Amino acid sequence: MPLLQDHLTRGTSLFPRQTDSGAMMVRVNFPGWEVLLSLKADERTRHIPVVIVSVVEDRARAFGYGAAESLTKPVTREMLVSALDRLAAAPALPAAPAGAARPLVLLAEDNDTNARTFVDFLSARGYEVVLARDGGEAAELAQARRPALVLMDVQMPRVDGIEGMRRIRACPALAGLPIVALTALAMPGDRERCLEAGASAYFAKPVRLKELAEAIGELLLRPPTPGPPTR
Repeated sequence: MPLLQDHLTRGTSLFPRQTDSGAMMVRVNFPGWEVLLSLKADERTRHIPVVIVSVVEDRARAFGYGAAESLTKPVTREMLVSALDRLAAAPALPAAPAGAARPLVLLAEDNDTNARTFVDFLSARGYEVVLARDGGEAAELAQARRPALVLMDVQMPRVDGIEGMRRIRACPALAGLPIVALTALAMPGDRERCLEAGASAYFAKPVRLKELAEAIGELLLRPPTPGPPTR
């Protein structure tokens, strides 16, 4: 696997001239997180898996911004080899299914930082995204816009994600709409509550965007008929 190393120490983007690298290792010092977002937003480099190396452990932020792996210093040879082996064995990140129209994803998220991360990532993968700020707005937009899939945060003000999913499922025309529930405060029984409310899949934050994209791809390829969730 060809490995390209870029050292980004002042938040300055050093985009690689070699864009067919198998992976990119980035040493991030504040404010270098902006560079990771830039790499994932640029069509020349977004396909390259990025390994974040940092003195402070912040895996949630690394994965939320699109990193494939996150290592905390001191990094041993064994840690690096193991991370690269996982990247080599990982499947390619799926893009939106081929077709004339871009699939519409309804994102229900009240946190601006999280919303930006999801919107940037999904847009880069070929999806159109519409944003709702609570479960009530999500249910209204689901009926009005008829998205291909819903990403529903569970903890939101006013109308939470559980109630939002119930309202969506109460509409017969949306009975088969795939809904992915996302929760930051995973508690015992949360998964069961989400699935009972109508979720098709469930993820606890921090979410690995690669795994989320794979789940979205799988759900969109299924026939649009209601059935028991598999995750």
